[in-house]
Amino acid sequence: MRHQKVFDIFLSHPVNRVLFHCTAGKDRTDIISMLILALCGIEDQNIITNYKVSFTNPSYDPVLLNTSNGQNETLNMNLLNSNPELMQNALSYLKTNFKSINHYFLEMGFDYQQIDQLKTIFSENFQ
Repeated sequence: MRHQKVFDIFLSHPVNRVLFHCTAGKDRTDIISMLILALCGIEDQNIITNYKVSFTNPSYDPVLLNTSNGQNETLNMNLLNSNPELMQNALSYLKTNFKSINHYFLEMGFDYQQIDQLKTIFSENFQ
């Protein structure tokens, strides 16, 4: 699972801040954010609201994208949309297929000690 690599980075930097982001669109970043929030025990509705706000309150110019060749392109606004139903579907998928966020992390290959360490890392950073 690709998410494991991201969380391995978090584990290897427990006292430092780690920046993660997408170049265009938000889905990969928001999935990681969802997993962090769920792991910290944040309720689904708050996770969904957080996701929804990322579209209504962008901190970037949603019209232009600076491409690798230095040219600006008009960005398809659908890439930036935060349909709350999509996040609800992702959360439902986790519960249906893995029963809990802990089981999802166990499936990724983390043990209980690593899961607890991740929870500590994230909950300390939320304070």
